[in-house]
Amino acid sequence: MSERRLDPRIIAIRERMKTIDKVLLIASGKGGVGKSIFSVSTALAYADKGLRAGILDLDLHGPVVPMILGVHDRMPSESREGLIPPKVYGVEMMSLALFVESSPLPLRLGSKAEAILELLAITRWSNLDRLIVDLPPGTGDEMLTTTRLLRDKAFAIVMTTPSKVAVATVKRLIALLRELRINILGLVENMSRLTQGKVELEIFRGTSIRELAKESGIEYLGDIPIDPTLESAIGNPRLIMRTKFFLQVSKIVDKIEKLIASHSTTPSP
Repeated sequence: MSERRLDPRIIAIRERMKTIDKVLLIASGKGGVGKSIFSVSTALAYADKGLRAGILDLDLHGPVVPMILGVHDRMPSESREGLIPPKVYGVEMMSLALFVESSPLPLRLGSKAEAILELLAITRWSNLDRLIVDLPPGTGDEMLTTTRLLRDKAFAIVMTTPSKVAVATVKRLIALLRELRINILGLVENMSRLTQGKVELEIFRGTSIRELAKESGIEYLGDIPIDPTLESAIGNPRLIMRTKFFLQVSKIVDKIEKLIASHSTTPSP
């Protein structure tokens, strides 16, 4: 297809992406696995390490990134070149939630893709080392649209819990990402266990995410135990960065960077 027949928003998105070095797509097979808080913590960890980071909230049905960061009233700035995302703790942030407040987003299939196109086309990111994209859960139209638009610079990180239901959906997600020729950096296991004093409890028994990663031929990036202090930290980035959850995410980010440094930019077969 020639440039003249392309949606002008796609051309605009290509220009926007020129200021971004790498895009990290945070994906999950289902909701409720902690993907959004992991996405926010990943962006904060990059900023904490001195890298220029941004986060794009594309979970259209439940955009919670602004709530996690505590920025309900921080609107993007307008410029001739587009909307400039607000910055929180060194992280640039864009989300549909900034425009709809607490209203629901009753989007139909076609309008989901339209919303993603619009948000990507109008957002003017600065020069970023890493853009973290909080994808909607599952393998629906939103995920397909996003991966196709950002594929050239994208790596995927798959998030799951040891739950049997979550694992079943992750297998389908990994297969789809490979079909879309997205480089999968690895698998992150959330809510792996709960530690109470000297007692360590396994919440989900019989499911090995480490084995799943091995069988799938992808890296096991690490596990994140349940942190009871995390819930009270939501809405305050400073408190989030003091949690054990964040410390573990920061270690995972170090692994991610080593993989990016050694990974070919050629999409996975």
